[in-house]
Amino acid sequence: MLEFYRNLLVDLSGAAGEAERLPGAIAAVAMKPASNQVAIGNQRAAIVTAALAFDAGFTVAYRKGERHSAGMPDLQTLKPIAERCLSQSEADLALCFSTGYVYGARSVSGLPMTSIGNQNEKGH
Repeated sequence: MLEFYRNLLVDLSGAAGEAERLPGAIAAVAMKPASNQVAIGNQRAAIVTAALAFDAGFTVAYRKGERHSAGMPDLQTLKPIAERCLSQSEADLALCFSTGYVYGARSVSGLPMTSIGNQNEKGH
């Protein structure tokens, strides 16, 4: 799961050893709209995009072992937000991080990631 972040750091001339902390650092940036840049080591920074914030949310939740809870949004609510984040058309990085986080929790819980064949999700 961290291979993506290692590769990203190498591609951006950052410090590959920062891969472990990078998803959490992206979270901190996404939740504080004052800046959209995250330190990547070697005195470099990277811009946090909507898609990167979404992926970091998923990664943080999955690595933490976060379980899906009844108060989390359902797929019908999540899907349009996820699509905007992944297409880079959502400006709210915190929303993208949070949406990815819920998808990560769904994955940990073994819940479907799409609504195909899952018309009655409300019971989860």
